[in-house]
Amino acid sequence: MTMKNWIRTALVLLILGIAGGLFSFRLDDWRASSVSKEEMVQASDVRQIRILMTGENIRVVKGQGDHMKLRMEGRASKHFLDDALLQTRREGDTLVVAGTEKKFGIGFRFISLTLTVELPAKQWDALTVNTDSGDIELTDIEAGALTVQSDSGDALIAGVKAGQLQVKTDSGDIRLDGVDGNTVMETDSGDVEVTAKDLLYDTTVKTDSGDVKVSLADKPSSLQLQFRTDSGDREVEWLEKRERPTEPTDGSGSRSSLESSLPPLPPLGEVILFGSGHHKLWVETDSGDFELGHK
Repeated sequence: MTMKNWIRTALVLLILGIAGGLFSFRLDDWRASSVSKEEMVQASDVRQIRILMTGENIRVVKGQGDHMKLRMEGRASKHFLDDALLQTRREGDTLVVAGTEKKFGIGFRFISLTLTVELPAKQWDALTVNTDSGDIELTDIEAGALTVQSDSGDALIAGVKAGQLQVKTDSGDIRLDGVDGNTVMETDSGDVEVTAKDLLYDTTVKTDSGDVKVSLADKPSSLQLQFRTDSGDREVEWLEKRERPTEPTDGSGSRSSLESSLPPLPPLGEVILFGSGHHKLWVETDSGDFELGHK
């Protein structure tokens, strides 16, 4: 066998060995294992919490007792089980909860995990919840300052009381239900939906292409509304009913005297007042639509 044939044979064997190793590695990655880990953290002297994850879903709910309970559940490829580990550390009166750094690997990767955090029932000075691609859900939490951020995941916030709430996503949707507190929401392409009995706090919403819908139990009692858009549409239920009767009332086929006496719809960008306008609702979109009406 010539030297050239030896080299060719060695290269073929090397390629076959690499291919076999990758195939075996991928098979091992496909075998997802269940993950269930729980940790208790003493939280009586903790005033602030930062939860920093990457691709995991995050649920933060009201718990019982003085301890904080952390629970990671789901499934993950065997080769990446170490990524399901949690790290906690104290920085003064702040508790930081973080996932382990994702290690580099070749082959198929499967991780579907949810971190559930049960907090003692008290008002926290500040709470930050951040994940790259996971969904975020917060229920029945009180905090002076509450910050929620996800790139592509959705954010659902219900029954939360906060002095200042900030929610930001890139493509994820944002849903608020029964939230009490001044709120700023920002998203690129995600939709925003707010449900409440009444808007008794200041609310700011900014989107690029996402739609914004605010659903209330009744007409706002004291609201100052302003909506700006490049190409989106606006629909305000109580305003439309008050200023745009659908049928003439004088039988002439023309606008009735009652309708003619009503003021025209305010142009986009102008302030619309309900009551004394004590609270502010500011909505700005590029191409997204805006709707305010009954829930």
